[in-house]
Amino acid sequence: MLCSETLVSFIPILNDDLMFLVFGELSTEERNPLETSCKRFREINFDLGTRNFDHINCKWTYYDQYKKNKYDAAAFRIIPAILSNVAYNYLHVSTECDEECSNIIIATMIKNRNLKNSKVRFSWISFCAAHDMGRTRNMLKNLPTISKLRLDWVARRFSRSEYFPEECLLDDSTLLRIVSLTNHADMANGDITAEGILKTFEVVCKSTLSSKYVSFYVPKVVIEILFSMRNLKFKVNLEKFAQWKTKLFDVSSKSRLRVYEYLSYCRVEMYKVDSDWNALYEKVKW
Repeated sequence: MLCSETLVSFIPILNDDLMFLVFGELSTEERNPLETSCKRFREINFDLGTRNFDHINCKWTYYDQYKKNKYDAAAFRIIPAILSNVAYNYLHVSTECDEECSNIIIATMIKNRNLKNSKVRFSWISFCAAHDMGRTRNMLKNLPTISKLRLDWVARRFSRSEYFPEECLLDDSTLLRIVSLTNHADMANGDITAEGILKTFEVVCKSTLSSKYVSFYVPKVVIEILFSMRNLKFKVNLEKFAQWKTKLFDVSSKSRLRVYEYLSYCRVEMYKVDSDWNALYEKVKW
């Protein structure tokens, strides 16, 4: 007859890495009852709960705009170490100051991660300091593949009635790179040319993703140049419906580009449609 100690020795014990893989396949609702079984299950469930998040929101403000104090960069570098092992479904990073450490934290949150099913939003908002546009563009060009991405960029000069291309984050190359890495991209104002818009639309047309979607803002004059270009290979519809003034169609790939007019600038949207020309993309709640 086997005693309890002998019986236990015959029960295989999975190492922690395998247990994390097993528990990681379970939802929070499925894992929670297991933690009442034994201390080890409880510890594993707790560790997973502290590493996996549905939503992470990181924000820091320009709190020293009056005191003129400098940030403690060494202290800020501790944050990436804390965040390096966490997982998330939705990440929102918002900064109101131009500090190199903010880009370090952003890089930590996206580097070597599988974000093909994740939603990510970056917000650079500042009325006090100018963000480093070149550094931020380089960071964006090195993003991994992301399912859904939103970019907010508000510089020192901001007006709903005026447009300042020289203070826009997006340019042609940055836009094209982001569109090639994302399924759904909501982006800010851009210093984008008519040629850049056409190249971006070509990327959308070639995409096999039915939910492919891109949006950004450009000065109205750029749209005027776009639709005055000769030999456009896309079908043009200039009928005005409300404020949706102009559209481009690619019949073979079932793709559409449409323009929404504001005062001095326009919102450009590109997406796939079905056989009845209804939009296929899903609206994203940010």
